[in-house]
Amino acid sequence: MALAFSQTYKVIRNNVGGTWSNGLYTKGATTEISIEGSVQPVNGEDLLNLPEAQRSKGVLKIFTDVKLYTVSTKNNFMADILEYKGDKYEVQEVKDYSDYFFSHYRAILTKVEDNIEKRKLN
Repeated sequence: MALAFSQTYKVIRNNVGGTWSNGLYTKGATTEISIEGSVQPVNGEDLLNLPEAQRSKGVLKIFTDVKLYTVSTKNNFMADILEYKGDKYEVQEVKDYSDYFFSHYRAILTKVEDNIEKRKLN
């Protein structure tokens, strides 16, 4: 089911074969997928759910019927990266509404620098 006002966005997924060692991520295979979604501005409640250091970055939310992924050291996953208007946004939080009549996901995204693979996990 298509979401209202949706557009096509590119998502970069770095989850295949990556590893964590001493807080540093070694990148595995990268795949690119196209998703349909509706990007929206965040509200105050969305910002309060983010760590304080993330609140000053560019923050957006997207509604989509495709599950997006946050960082996971347990599963050796880097967060998905969504490209929006020439910038890259990292998935910080995902809410699953797939059990509802109108099945979808809501993700909160923060703007990141281009050299994301060089960042250290704290």
